[in-house]
Amino acid sequence: GYAMCADLMQDGLMQAGVETVADEMTRKFIEISAPDEMVKKRLEAELQRLDVRGVFNRAAAWCGYFGGCLVYMDTGDAPEDLAKPIALTPEFIAQGSLRGLRLIEPVVATPGWYNSSDPLAADYFEPRAWYVQSTLVDASRLLVFRQNTPPLLLKAAYNFFGVPAVQIALDYVAHFTQTRESAAKLLKKFSTTVFKTDISRLLYGGDAAQAKARIGQFAAQRDNDGVAVLDYESEAMEQLNTPLSGVDVIVRQALELLAVVWRIPAVKLFGISPAGLNATGESDMQNFYDFIASRQGKVFAAPLERLLKVVQLSVAGAVDPAVTYSFVPLWEMTAREKADRDKVLADTDAVYLDRGVISEEEARNALAAQPGGRYAGIDPGKVPPMPQASIRDPDYAGGIYA
Repeated sequence: GYAMCADLMQDGLMQAGVETVADEMTRKFIEISAPDEMVKKRLEAELQRLDVRGVFNRAAAWCGYFGGCLVYMDTGDAPEDLAKPIALTPEFIAQGSLRGLRLIEPVVATPGWYNSSDPLAADYFEPRAWYVQSTLVDASRLLVFRQNTPPLLLKAAYNFFGVPAVQIALDYVAHFTQTRESAAKLLKKFSTTVFKTDISRLLYGGDAAQAKARIGQFAAQRDNDGVAVLDYESEAMEQLNTPLSGVDVIVRQALELLAVVWRIPAVKLFGISPAGLNATGESDMQNFYDFIASRQGKVFAAPLERLLKVVQLSVAGAVDPAVTYSFVPLWEMTAREKADRDKVLADTDAVYLDRGVISEEEARNALAAQPGGRYAGIDPGKVPPMPQASIRDPDYAGGIYA
């Protein structure tokens, strides 16, 4: 239930897993591609005004905490008109009509009606309208976010969203908590002191005041600076210690299992290097970024495509099929890796130039179009003049190379 999910949201380990994935999904976010540079800038400004990145970040977090959520596209329509469907055309979405995006938590959202009779239909078990509190809102006005979509028999039980990540991780968090608490108790009581004295009166109902006083005195003086005074003939003391070797490994591995269920490298999730498992490195981070890219496609792709069309209608009054978006890759090459790549590309271009496969202008075009390159943006047509050859060059004779 959402009440328990909200309670789990307050757990530090749950927050670490959900927020790490949500933050990585929106850390670099998207890049708009448009044939007209001015249109691209206007779209980017509109996405920034709507705080799309922030809204999608919270939507990703709500998918982890509650299994999904809704985002309402506020076009300024009256509440009584929200039950009517809209189409992605200028007749329904006029220029400047998109006022903002409203995140709707799933606890206040209930599916209104849906097709449950025709499995061949595209809207089978997909709500066509939602009740937001008591207001009926058509699904065309909403962006639906969900992850870990359950099977058909459980869709209604999960309110037509997904299985919360905190529910999946709950068993692992509970086991780690029990392991950690057991280790803390063991550390507190790993040493047991056996005080050997005459306890016959304690056992057989006699006057045990003297024995209790001796035990109490010993307990009060039990300290590294304390002194235990024992009767030479009738008393003795023995220390029993529980071995603690290996306890830290068990606790640490129970913690690292959380990284497995979250699919986040331990060094990324906890800031600690794993023990007992293979050490994390570049390959682990690359696998994690591949997972994030896959999650972006599953959770963000459909809402982003619809939202981008609505934003185009609100900004430009028409939808241009040439306007697209792409997720910015999270993986970045180091300076050394970039230098090695540039050296390989330069050597390849030099071979093609020497053999006449490409011209200098074509090579400069490739340099100018290389994103993030040192020579990105240069004018390919302004080829610099060839340097003057040295007279000492044996191949140089009268201004002509042999």
